[in-house]
Amino acid sequence: MKNKNDEELRKIIDEGRTAEQELNLRLYEEGEQVKERVKGVFLGDANAVVFEDNELVWAATSRCQCSAGLAYPKNIGPNGAWYCSSVLTSGDPDEVHSEPKPFMYYEIKSEKQPSAKGATTRPILVTVG
Repeated sequence: MKNKNDEELRKIIDEGRTAEQELNLRLYEEGEQVKERVKGVFLGDANAVVFEDNELVWAATSRCQCSAGLAYPKNIGPNGAWYCSSVLTSGDPDEVHSEPKPFMYYEIKSEKQPSAKGATTRPILVTVG
């Protein structure tokens, strides 16, 4: 860096800003696509694709009124929310469920947090046979 003049350094900074803006736009658009998918699932849209377990981040202990764990789709972005995992994975919104819990208003511990100490609301797979 010592060999670069002020103009060269300004150019590097501007390129960094441009890359940051591009990345932020991509992440925003990805989050909006995920939100639209969630909306389709909750509205019972026949074309909506439900979420697989591995596409979700699960709550450590928080649950919906229906007793299913809360979860949110990966890549939903900072303006997302916790939702009933039963609806996200089955697309059946007919039962009584808790309202979505926006990240900005609720502090819900995910299974990924070290302080969860292994707790999860992820369903246990039971094999028969």
